[in-house]
Amino acid sequence: HRCKYRRTRYSLQQELIRIGHVQKGWRRTKTEGDEQVTESSNKRDVFNPSNYSPLDLFSQNPARIRKALTDLSHNMQNNFRVWCNGKQIFGEYEDPTENECQRILDDIFHHSDADERFIPSNAKSALLNVITRTASQVLDRESLLSNILSMQRLDVIDGDGAVRVYERLVRLCEGSDVEAEKLLDEASLLVRDGLVLGEGAPSGVHGCCDSSPYIKHDCHSLDHILDEIIQFQTHLSEWTKEGSRPDEEFMDASHAQCIEYVNNLSKEACVYLLQNWLLSLALC
Repeated sequence: HRCKYRRTRYSLQQELIRIGHVQKGWRRTKTEGDEQVTESSNKRDVFNPSNYSPLDLFSQNPARIRKALTDLSHNMQNNFRVWCNGKQIFGEYEDPTENECQRILDDIFHHSDADERFIPSNAKSALLNVITRTASQVLDRESLLSNILSMQRLDVIDGDGAVRVYERLVRLCEGSDVEAEKLLDEASLLVRDGLVLGEGAPSGVHGCCDSSPYIKHDCHSLDHILDEIIQFQTHLSEWTKEGSRPDEEFMDASHAQCIEYVNNLSKEACVYLLQNWLLSLALC
């Protein structure tokens, strides 16, 4: 759906949960009348969508990383959990007392003398502030987020495209799902000394494919698809910067062109695109 060009998948999922079209296992809700009851917490719970955006977390910008963690801490759901000495202290259904938060702050700042203690008006907020600030600094210095982003960017076809590519693969296998899945299971890995990630996530569709651990076989239609996606992403980025809506005719033409290319993919190209898509899903 084209709303994905304007909103993140995460925000769309939040909206679908809010209106009751999707239920997540961690909520385990049941309906009583017009209200939802969260069974795991034994309390009536109205779902509040989170302001968190994955685009902030993976922006490679320290301020935006900090904002992402702060937004998560304000609406934890199942995406933000904190342990202290082996005990979970923060989470969707974990909420420490003010005294517990103050004790942890005392341990962090090594304040044993009452005269030296940092006693905030809200110990919980102060502790979360310390946690998000420290975690954002660590994430900014380490390569973890850029490594994950490199793998996520292997998905250049999204779920809708994966369906069409898989259907093409099944047709090439004379209608056999078993044969198609066998090819996916036996996909050849690219032999290399090491997969270099994190030192600036590759930009562009072809650049992202450089991070793929799978062998890319020669296929003109595959090259054409990747070029078409680059062109589309460039136009989409320009429209986003200008604050204008994407041109419908351009999107229709690009979509039709990609479908034509998919219908001419080789078996090896289908397997390549699908394996990269599956690998990216594992890190979403």
